Amino acid sequence: MINRFSTTIKLQKVMAQRMGLSRRSAEKLIEKQMVVVNGQPAHIGQRVNPTKDKIQVVGKDLTKIKQQEHLLVHKPVGLVTTKSDELGRPTIMSLIPEQYQHLFPVGRLDLNSEGLILMTNDGELSQVLTHPKFKIEKTYQVLPNRKITSPAFAHLKRGMKIDGRIVKPVDIHRMPEGWITMTITSGQKHIVRKMLKKSGYETDRLIRTQFGPLELGDLESGKWRELTREEITTLKTLTP
Repeated sequence: MINRFSTTIKLQKVMAQRMGLSRRSAEKLIEKQMVVVNGQPAHIGQRVNPTKDKIQVVGKDLTKIKQQEHLLVHKPVGLVTTKSDELGRPTIMSLIPEQYQHLFPVGRLDLNSEGLILMTNDGELSQVLTHPKFKIEKTYQVLPNRKITSPAFAHLKRGMKIDGRIVKPVDIHRMPEGWITMTITSGQKHIVRKMLKKSGYETDRLIRTQFGPLELGDLESGKWRELTREEITTLKTLTP
């Protein structure tokens, strides 16, 4: 007997993967009867075969939407990590070719920060990587405006309260020429810069070198690459 669960998956998961939505956002569209499967209104928990069933969302055919795509981008200083910017500032989208313009950045690096940005069309994955409850680790190389003293380094290592929350590095260690490497799970805005400032320092440079299982490696600033098969497989293990 053929197990139908081996060839079908939940409708909201297909929508999340192909539309760049969170699973909850997909469920809301189903609840509002804006989703049709094979000509019939869909329901929460419905299982579908994406290769055989005709799925339409607000009249848009999901079968014509490409499967999951992922890029790793090395963001330089001076670009905004958004699809577009109301102030007209250049965005990270200027680094990637036309065929990938439908992808969106996962999380953000501020204008003056550099390093690893994941671009994807997988809304479910984006939710996992950015939601605080999943505690995804992010590693940064940080250059303070002057060499950090031993007491200040100990202060960073112990953790501190930032914007009403206790923030403590998962790992922190010194590097040559005054740099430090810090791994955190917090997704609070400007959190690394705020931690240094509370310790008495400004941040001259901030480079994200790792995001979850993804590593920046030797990818040059301003360049991008597709994820490897192994990286994609590892990312899939993160989603429920």
